[in-house]
Amino acid sequence: MQLSKNFYLKEFESDMGVFPTDVLRNLRRLAKELQLLRDELGKPIIINSGYRDLAHNKRVGGATNSYHLRGMAADFYVKDFPIGLIYNRIKKLQAEGKMHRGGLILYRSGNFIHYDIREKEFEKIVP
Repeated sequence: MQLSKNFYLKEFESDMGVFPTDVLRNLRRLAKELQLLRDELGKPIIINSGYRDLAHNKRVGGATNSYHLRGMAADFYVKDFPIGLIYNRIKKLQAEGKMHRGGLILYRSGNFIHYDIREKEFEKIVP
C-alpha cells in the first residue's frame, strides 16, 4: 500500500501484518511529512523503525508511551548524507512552516533521526 509518493506501508511495518485503522491514518500523516523532507533532500529516506506493536516495542527497549506504538514516529537515516545536515534541513522546513513541528531527536551515536507527529513540539540531541 502506497502512503505517499515515495513511501509504502511495508517500510513502516512491525512484526505483525495487520495495522489498526488509527495506526494506518497516523502512518499516512507521517509519510506525508517525511515526503516533504525526501523532496527537499532529493534522496531516499531509509526507515529503521516505524510502527511497533507492543511486543516489538518491548524487545527493542522502547518507551512505554512511544509514538511508534501509534504509528506516529519513524527512526531513519539517508545514505551518504550527514545526520546533522538532515536534522538542520528538518529544522529549516519547520521554520518555513512546511513540516510539522512534533518530536525531533538527533541520535549522534546511532547515526539516525527520530521524527514524530506529536502535537507538542519536542526537540533533543543525544550524543
